[in-house]
Amino acid sequence: MVEEQIGILIGRQADGRLSCLDVLPSLLSARRIDEVGKARGLQVLLIVARDASEASELVAATGALGGMRPALTVLLDEGDSAARAEVLEAGADDCLTAPVVARELGARLARQAGIHSLAIESARYSRLLSQELAQARRLQQHILPLPPPAIEGLAIAARYVPAAQLGGDFFDILPLGDGLTGLFMADVAGHGVAASLHTMLIKSQLVIWARSGIRVTETLSLLNNYLCPLIDVRFATAVYALYERDRRRLEYAIAGHPRPVLIRKGEASRLVDAAAIPPHMSGRKIGLPLGVFNDCVYLAAEVSLEPGDRVVFYTDGIIEARGGDGQMLGMDGLCVLLDQHRNKPPAEQVNAVVNRLSSCGGPLRTDDDVNLLIVEAA
Repeated sequence: MVEEQIGILIGRQADGRLSCLDVLPSLLSARRIDEVGKARGLQVLLIVARDASEASELVAATGALGGMRPALTVLLDEGDSAARAEVLEAGADDCLTAPVVARELGARLARQAGIHSLAIESARYSRLLSQELAQARRLQQHILPLPPPAIEGLAIAARYVPAAQLGGDFFDILPLGDGLTGLFMADVAGHGVAASLHTMLIKSQLVIWARSGIRVTETLSLLNNYLCPLIDVRFATAVYALYERDRRRLEYAIAGHPRPVLIRKGEASRLVDAAAIPPHMSGRKIGLPLGVFNDCVYLAAEVSLEPGDRVVFYTDGIIEARGGDGQMLGMDGLCVLLDQHRNKPPAEQVNAVVNRLSSCGGPLRTDDDVNLLIVEAA
């Protein structure tokens, strides 16, 4: 133990007549200080006091040191178990009552110095980790098209709120030329670093396979076949749609993801139709999340959009949000919520829905990422 990292503060009532002072000559190389403010930079401060009252007062004074406070060991000249408990409750890390041998005191101080060093190193590592996570979050946000790009024939609004510093939800808006726009949303299992890395992996492949001339079913199959062989890959639900502006047609395919919602003037919001399963595909693995089975197939369905129609893409963090009664919002509840704000512009409708969730101070509680994309046909 480097004794220069230890300080000794003797209380005002310790006038040299305390019996516990007899052990201090063994720590002559420790630094003697005469006030709490000089304890900055120490690993351990040994406070020598007559009783618990004086010791607690000195311990409380170290609060002014903030993050620079050393570990505190208190040596009382008098006091029983209750007195030591009082000192510990005041904030001391260790407390002894005289008589005490130098060997025990030295061992306790060395232990406190080691714990303090570990705490400093842990705090340093935590700061570095926070900086790395903040940078990773900026990178993840960079791959999201926020604000959404201007697309002729479409009004687009979106919002994404991760449950943790890094999330596992992802969406993209892909102008593919000739009036064709790709709309993609995925939800990787879990949160945190691993889930966020998977979203970036999906993004890297999506820009390759989401192209004009490649159907939505093919794109999902290509993504799935890429993810399946990877080691420790996390599965992801996804929905991919292609909007043809000239034909006002939206074709979509789903990989284990919640079906989008269609909002049409004069009608209640409803889920878009599910793709019909052809008889010859009975028994096949159909529409499963990406990364589960290599031989999974995906089916397409389509809807013709009228001017003012809206299509809502979302992840389960919204529909699994719970109210104060414990009931989930569900798909029916989402449709009701959307209808309540259907006369607002898409951007305001998005905010109205997301702001209902607890992550944004609303009454509905969710512990999952929140991802919402609304597209309106002009």
